[in-house]
Amino acid sequence: MRYNLLIFNQYQVGEFSENALIDAINESNLATLCEQYGLDSRMIEPALWHLEVVKAPDALSPFFALVRYGDERKRPLIINRWDASEKSGKGILQEGLNHGLLPAVREHFWLTREIFALEFDPAQLKDMGLVFAYEVARWVAFQRRGIVRGLDGCWYRLNCHKAFVPLLAPGD
Repeated sequence: MRYNLLIFNQYQVGEFSENALIDAINESNLATLCEQYGLDSRMIEPALWHLEVVKAPDALSPFFALVRYGDERKRPLIINRWDASEKSGKGILQEGLNHGLLPAVREHFWLTREIFALEFDPAQLKDMGLVFAYEVARWVAFQRRGIVRGLDGCWYRLNCHKAFVPLLAPGD
């Protein structure tokens, strides 16, 4: 089973610096995040020691980038990207629009230009992969006015402090 954390951006990320993403992860209070996710904070240092972002070598690559945070045997986080104006991106948006989205999400889908998915497996829910996936999602969404569909199935936007804020149904 694979998990996907989805980000729907109003603007395209385009080129990015691997170091900018690593810096964004390092700016986070990882100990607090580990506590929130029920993870052992002793995993932080070894994960940061191995932390590396690897952009896809070319446009034909099956992924956009990888986030490595362990030795070569450890599965990295896989970052996938789709242009919302191309066939695969349009399909993802149409699938979402067919599933009775909240009005705020539906409105955002009409403005979406780029879609990201952070893919990871169940074992990564118990290590720094979970924390790093949400931090990558935070960075991507904040850069380009995105909304995030969390692993809990809820939709989130970021406030001016980069905190995840749930999008609620009218009357909530």
